[in-house]
Amino acid sequence: MRLVLSNVGPIREAEFNLSGVVFLYGPHGAGKTAVARALSVASRVLGRGSVEAREAVSLINRGAEKAVVELGEHAVELAWRHVAVKTGWLERRLEGDIYTGVGVADIPLIWVRDGVRLFGTETDGVYSFSRFVEEVLPAYDALEEALDFVNDVLGPAGFQLELWGDSYTQQTAVVFRGEDGEEYEEDAVSEAVLKLAQAAAAAVAARRMGALLFIDGVDLLQEEYARRLFAALSKLEVPALVEIHRADLLGGRRCYLLKNGGAEPC
Repeated sequence: MRLVLSNVGPIREAEFNLSGVVFLYGPHGAGKTAVARALSVASRVLGRGSVEAREAVSLINRGAEKAVVELGEHAVELAWRHVAVKTGWLERRLEGDIYTGVGVADIPLIWVRDGVRLFGTETDGVYSFSRFVEEVLPAYDALEEALDFVNDVLGPAGFQLELWGDSYTQQTAVVFRGEDGEEYEEDAVSEAVLKLAQAAAAAVAARRMGALLFIDGVDLLQEEYARRLFAALSKLEVPALVEIHRADLLGGRRCYLLKNGGAEPC
């Protein structure tokens, strides 16, 4: 799938080929996170036809009149609405329909950031890891596969994921079990272990849902953990964009360098 951005955040014009795992690399402020924000807006507009005006226009490049997000054969245009005021000048306002979707598509996005974020689905929202496992994965019949996949990725980190069910309260609980046999809730494991689990579970959900996957925050991972995660993502064959700041983690993988308002293959 092809992604083209015009006047989105600091990006003036950029094109990306979204197949397999693709890395976005570049300095802070080059537009890596703007790509994820553009995808989240586009997935909601194409899927439901709506998004908050303030969020949409905040993506438009400063000084530009409109931004365009092309995703495959579909496109979303974000534009200011000009309103005449008594002084005779035109004023830019956030009111009204400032977005138009060309075509209708169901292209959801899963963004692994602080938690797991869903866009363009009936279950839009930000989920803690445990809530994502308990509520979202079963809805797509992806729970068993996700648990196996997560545990394969977590192996080198010395943890396994377990899901406990209480037949009396009908509630479930997600716990991490360390090599010492101790149980840990998600707020008691390291950020790196939680990031591994989030990314792995989200990847399985993305494949089942036909969603795009965007992952950031992988820079906190040890090199061994990061490479194992990237290899696992490649095996799933799910379209994934990974925001990264560390060149040592690229290892010859397919990436785009964002700089000077554009993007070019690394």
